[in-house]
Amino acid sequence: MSETVRAKGSGVLLESVFGDSRDTLSGSVARERSGRVKYWKRHPDGWIARGPDIRTDAPKWQQFTMTKRWRELPDSFGIEVQGVAGGSIQPNHPARGGMEHHWLLTFFKNGGLTYTCTEADTFGKPGEYVMPAEQIVSMGLHHDSEIRRLRPDLEVAVDLECPYEPHQTETGERRLFSAMTLSDAQKKVDQHVVATHSSVIASKAVGNAIAAATADKGGQTINPELIAQIVAATVAALKGVESGAIASVAQETPQKPAGPRYPEGDPAPDWKRQWLMAWAADNGIPMPENRLSMSRDAWFEYVIEGGGVQDEVEEEAELVEV
Repeated sequence: MSETVRAKGSGVLLESVFGDSRDTLSGSVARERSGRVKYWKRHPDGWIARGPDIRTDAPKWQQFTMTKRWRELPDSFGIEVQGVAGGSIQPNHPARGGMEHHWLLTFFKNGGLTYTCTEADTFGKPGEYVMPAEQIVSMGLHHDSEIRRLRPDLEVAVDLECPYEPHQTETGERRLFSAMTLSDAQKKVDQHVVATHSSVIASKAVGNAIAAATADKGGQTINPELIAQIVAATVAALKGVESGAIASVAQETPQKPAGPRYPEGDPAPDWKRQWLMAWAADNGIPMPENRLSMSRDAWFEYVIEGGGVQDEVEEEAELVEV
């Protein structure tokens, strides 16, 4: 893949990111009635996204402008017929072969990466880049040297490793989480840790906290007061992502609700199906083969009849003993 930057008009085509791609002419006379796709500014974050063209999809265009409140970008940033062979804004297979961001090729090629809004533009504040730096960082494109050269505002981007991810064999690095500020990057790491490594970090955090809480209590007699002190010190030591990981693990294995499995007394016509099933199991009534398909009324009749049969068996046993 080439590492050059090919100039075209006032824009650039970043071959180092996207490689070469055949241009797709838009507005073809032969396919004028086909739907077309172009670039928009998404509300409320201002990220670049794909959307409809009013000339081929007026209802959807109205939805984007009136309901979603997105801002339409000029055709000069790119517009093409949807589904056309070689299309880049709306490629047929956008996620194949590492081409997840290939839909931005036309936008970058037409100067969208470096374009700054003017007083006459209705899609951004004057002096700001039309494409937010946060979006570039979120896609990892700030790691490309050519993009960083063209967008100096990306120099402040922060990359943090996940401390629990295994090292990648190719680079020797762990998985990176990127953002424009250290706090935002740390939030991404914390969210990932809680979602993916909860059990590991929770057990480690609790163990470390208990060890620290008991370090100065050697030789003391274990009693309720000492236990309360250790628990309080352990809870106080667990902060931030550690407490979030513990909460996540706790939610993964919820405890069964306490309380009786069914109301007191004998089965009644207003009992729920699960109450009748539980009562039958506790009172020695065999489970029918079609128990899962039986209705509540059928279960009530079965329990009542089953109880009657059981009573008759017990009465016969008593007569035999006499």
